[in-house]
Amino acid sequence: MDFEQLQKLQQLKKQLGTQGGLYWTFDNTEDFENLLRGHLSRVAQSWAHKLALSNKNESVDASIIVAESDENIDTEDDYGLFDYLEIYEDRMSDMSSSLELMSDATIKVGTQFRRRTNEISALTEGTGGSYDRKDARKIMKLTSDDLNRYSEILESQIPITTLSRVEAFDALSKGIAISIELVNEDPEDLKLKLQGMLRSATSAQNGLIGFRDSVANLPRFTIQLNKAKRITITSLDRVLDEIRKTIKSTEDVIETIDRIAFEKI
Repeated sequence: MDFEQLQKLQQLKKQLGTQGGLYWTFDNTEDFENLLRGHLSRVAQSWAHKLALSNKNESVDASIIVAESDENIDTEDDYGLFDYLEIYEDRMSDMSSSLELMSDATIKVGTQFRRRTNEISALTEGTGGSYDRKDARKIMKLTSDDLNRYSEILESQIPITTLSRVEAFDALSKGIAISIELVNEDPEDLKLKLQGMLRSATSAQNGLIGFRDSVANLPRFTIQLNKAKRITITSLDRVLDEIRKTIKSTEDVIETIDRIAFEKI
């Protein structure tokens, strides 16, 4: 680490802050996208709050007429808070179904995993450590097949999960931006749902991490098993990354809701 460059970076952050600039740290472009949505909602909420206070102190009479042809009107311009919340709930339902399918597959392959382990134990029991290599290879082949099928299920669901997450939080961020204008709108129900999803996602993450460790610790018996291990671990890492992004997006939205509630006090 270059200490001189680090000092310059800290100095730049201070300059940005005093000049009204915004900055944050992020790990990748998707994190940047999710953070940007949440932070822009906060900035918009802050401006709306300041504008509301200004309107109370000053009498402002202004009228703006915007005329557009029907061809130039984007359908999304007509969306309201309830529309965005429905989109969010629909996409989250899709995402939950996909995660549930992957969770069921993880439970099933875990059961098969234990069965193969018991078969190996039975194979060597009472033999002083010796075993029939042909029978052992058969068990390794079955284990490899189990892992390959499991990986195929994960890979089929990851694109669905990713698209659902992106569209869900995009709609939610737009809905929150609209809710800023609705002084009496209570986001507490939404916050409770988000907190429930956060608990579910964290639990799923912990379970998948445990299973990933079990797969990674499999002995290097055959080339088929080694390939199946590598493919499965890669798929699990992709799922875990998706869950991590979901958790991060959810935490950011909850923080935004808390900030809005605080500003309205």
